[in-house]
Amino acid sequence: MFLSLHLLLPLHLFLFVRSSLFLSVIRGVAMSPVVIAVLGVVVLLVLLALVVVSRYKVAGPSEAFIVTGRRGKKSTDPETGRVFTDNSGQKVVVGGGVFVVPFVQQRFTLDLSSRHIPVAVRGAVTLRG
Repeated sequence: MFLSLHLLLPLHLFLFVRSSLFLSVIRGVAMSPVVIAVLGVVVLLVLLALVVVSRYKVAGPSEAFIVTGRRGKKSTDPETGRVFTDNSGQKVVVGGGVFVVPFVQQRFTLDLSSRHIPVAVRGAVTLRG
């Protein structure tokens, strides 16, 4: 079964908290509310960093990402200067990265590698006759 990094880290933290070494350290030290608050903030920051890292995706050299589900953003037409809102709800990312918002957006991958398509032409007129 495949476990990703953001699933393994909480498992390691859970096992460490349950271990006898951690419990003996906690029993020997009086935990003040400030220390508990600081540990809580550190754990929250680590979890937030894992969420951001797991949701930021970078397109490879021969692929494009199509991100759907976002709201349209305002753009200005360079010819007329008119401001309009793009309501298509999609974004195409080629050769860059994008943060995909969980439960709001979806990411689809489009392969951009070239393909060879054989075409047989019979009876066509060419320059040579």
